[in-house]
This record gives sequence, structure tokens and C-alpha cells, in this order.
Amino acid sequence: MKNAFRLILLSLLALLACSGKANAATETSSDIDGLAATYSQPDNFNGLAAVIVAGSGPTDRNGNNTFGLKTDAYRLIAEELAKTGVASVRYDKRGIGGSAARVSTEESLTIEQFADDALAVSSWLRLQNGVRQVVLMGHSEGGVIALLAADRVKPKALVLLTTPGRPLAGLIREQMSHPAVPDAIRLKALPILAALEQGETVSSIPDELMGLFRPSIQGFLRSLMKIDPAKLLAANSVPTLVIGGSKDVQVTRADFDALTRARPKIESLWVAEMTHALKALPSGALQQRTYTDPSLPLASTLMPTINGFLKP
Repeated sequence: MKNAFRLILLSLLALLACSGKANAATETSSDIDGLAATYSQPDNFNGLAAVIVAGSGPTDRNGNNTFGLKTDAYRLIAEELAKTGVASVRYDKRGIGGSAARVSTEESLTIEQFADDALAVSSWLRLQNGVRQVVLMGHSEGGVIALLAADRVKPKALVLLTTPGRPLAGLIREQMSHPAVPDAIRLKALPILAALEQGETVSSIPDELMGLFRPSIQGFLRSLMKIDPAKLLAANSVPTLVIGGSKDVQVTRADFDALTRARPKIESLWVAEMTHALKALPSGALQQRTYTDPSLPLASTLMPTINGFLKP
């Protein structure tokens, strides 16, 4: 009986090992035109590969930054894609993390440069062994970058995760109207925003608004304010999945609706309790936890929907 039990145990371990191997992925670090990237290719690779484009600010290839953001969201997405045989590449945007040297001065940045980078990464990805089709997957501002690059990349599909559906100035105005924003801050910010929207440069910025409107980033902001994501989406015919979350205080239902209505046959998912960090807000928890606790899983319906959409 003892030997029989041992045989059963060994058989189970062997099955688990085989199962794990089927879902395993090999990750390699790469330099793509000065962009630090991580390429993940599953053992059961099916030929489909995704470019994961990070969101705004100094967000790195894993969904984290040095200012307290710690989600690991993009790493988790790559792991879940691998389980279905989909490869992925995620990268530090120019000026961020391992790609810091890709920018000489912050003043030179424009949103179009980030779209150029998404094209470069996509072109590199197409050269990898076994890759037959490429998907662009952008989170937040990364979704806008994906939309900008789509005409040149010509992806099999677009996945837009909590992506703005209107120009940046309108989005910031809505965020500034939130009750949590002090009136004093709002009154200082709105005139600056209006000036930038008109293409002007604002040299005098209050200390408390330097993070958002510092002079060195104003060129980038002006370039982004010219972009209407819903119009970009309406102008292409790439199969698209739009995903939003009910607890997102940065990109709201208005953005989700603008994108889903941009043209016919857009697939969509509205996720209850999901924040901008792509995590479900635990009952009774503060929203901040989804931005700072990497142990929280992705929202439960997120990856099944993405995987179903991408399935050949």
C-alpha cells in the first residue's frame, strides 16, 4: 500500500510538471533601438504576439514606477497571455527605466515619438522566430500611442485598456473637478490648461503643479492635446477591444463610451470594481491599494475576455 501511494504521488507530480511546462514561457531581455524590453515566448507559442504599451508618466514595462506605483500589471498580463500560447514584448518607454538614455532632453518629447517607438518594437517583434501576427495592447496613454501607431503597424487587433476617449485637456478638466481636488489648486490649474490647449507656453508654474505642468513637459502635453482618440479609432478598421472599469477615477465611463461608439463592431468590456490599475478594488479597501499592492491579481474578467478576443 505504501509503495502504491508513492507511485500515485509520483504520477501526480509528473502530471503537474508537464502541465507547468506547457504553460511556461522563456523571458529574454532585449535592446530595441535603445528601448529596454522583455520578450516573453511561451513553450506552446501559437504565432500571435502582443506589444504591451505602458501608460502615462514614468511607468515602466511592468506597470511600476519609482514614485510608489507598484502594480506589476503588465508583467501579469504577459504571464496570462503566455498561458494561452501568446507571446508578448513589454518595454520601458523612452526616458524611463532602462530606456532613460533614449531621451536627451525632456523638452524634446512628443507623443508622436512614442508612437514611433511602438512601431519600432512591433517591427522588431515581427522578426522573432515563429511570430506570424502582432497585436497592439495599450494601457491608458499607451492606448492612445497604440492608436497613433496602428496605421503603420497594421496589427491583427487593438486592445485598449482604460484608454482616454477624448483629448487630454477635457480629461484633465474632469479630473480637476473631482471633489478631492482643492479649489485653490483647481483655480490655478485651469488657466494653465487653457493656455496650453491654445498652443501657448506657460513659464510660471506654481510649485504644487510642477509635476503636471512643468515647462520641460509642456511640449509633450501640447502634442498630446491635439489628439482625439475616438477620432483615431473611427478612422481605422482594425478589430478592437475596449475595456474600462467602474472604479477608474482617471479614465471614466465617458471615455469608454466615446471609444465604443467610435465605429461599428467594436467589442467591449465594462469591468465592475476595476480601477485604472487593472485590479479589482477589494471590499472596504482604499483605491490606493490597487496602485501599491502588486500581490493583488488582475480583475478576474480581464484576461479571459482578452484571451477570448485574441483567440484565432
